[in-house]
Order: sequence, then C-alpha cells, then structure tokens
Amino acid sequence: MGFNELFEAVWVRAVDDEIELARRRLMAKGFKVAYRIYQLKGGELPPNDKRFIPFKKDISDYIYLTIEDLVYRIKQLVFEESKEWPYNKNTVQQDKEYQELYKELEIQVVEFSQERMYNRWNKI
Repeated sequence: MGFNELFEAVWVRAVDDEIELARRRLMAKGFKVAYRIYQLKGGELPPNDKRFIPFKKDISDYIYLTIEDLVYRIKQLVFEESKEWPYNKNTVQQDKEYQELYKELEIQVVEFSQERMYNRWNKI
C-alpha cells in the first residue's frame, strides 16, 4: 500500500469513527429517555435485558434513516481537516453547524424513542 492509499484509508476511518460516535451517542440518549418512561410505567427489567433488543434496533434503524445530513457534514469537516494535516484540529465536535444538526437529530431521536416506548412498554 502506497502513501496515498494509506493517507486516504486513515481519513476514511476518521469519517467512519465520527459517524459511529454520533450514532452511539444518539442511541444512548434515545434509549435512556425511553427506559425512563418504561420505569415510570412500572417496568422492572434491567436496561440490558435481551427483550429490549428489538426496541433498540428500532431506534438504531431510525437513526440510520435520519443521520444523512450529519454524515454529510462530518465528511466535509474531516475533508477540511485532512488538508491541514498534521496541524489539523478536531473540528468536527467543535463545528457550529455540526452541533446544530446533531441537536436537531437528537431531538428527533428522543421524540421517536419516547413515542415508541409509550406504545410498546407493556409488550416488552
């Protein structure tokens, strides 16, 4: 593998890592809010119970379908960072547009998770 291929692979990995980080954070937030509703409704299962797997998959699928704008912004930011290598800064988490897109998506995921839990808590 030549230097150019290695350089490209590093930045592709950086994009993938940032996307995965955003997905995990959104998933954790969505499930945390939904699990609180489950507890308030009288549910007694621990959050890692296997019966939550289908519910968690629903949240994950929703995130996958709605994360497109955030993914595009991540790609833009990582591309800009790659131009400044090795003097680049971690601009993804600090970018105002990224933060706005993330917050908007977080609100959507929380609303989806809450609605889904209100409708399914007694079936878990």
